[in-house]
Amino acid sequence: MFIEVLGLNVFSGKVDDIPYDNDKKTLINTMNPRVFTISRRDEFLKEAFENTDYLIEDGQYFTIAPLVMKGKHISKISGTNVFYHLMREANKKSGRVFFLGASEDTLTKMKERAAREYNELT
Repeated sequence: MFIEVLGLNVFSGKVDDIPYDNDKKTLINTMNPRVFTISRRDEFLKEAFENTDYLIEDGQYFTIAPLVMKGKHISKISGTNVFYHLMREANKKSGRVFFLGASEDTLTKMKERAAREYNELT
């Protein structure tokens, strides 16, 4: 389910293969070509990519690179697809989610929408 591409361990499965577990924290990062380029100069970002549980290649370039370099096809998975998959899974299990990295106004809107659309979340 993982393949080494450009020095990073990249998730190569389908979005439905990403598990949700109420009892385990899972770190998921998405990487597009721009962020990948930044990670080559930014040790903190590079380390974050190296230590993530699921590194998702988000962008058409990253579906081509593994094919050309390793002969392995990786389906394109967007960060949005991962988000909705995990929200559905958390909702099924009356799970918990944590939102990070937005303004208070945006976080409030996300929380309100999640409460409407995923009413089993705790």
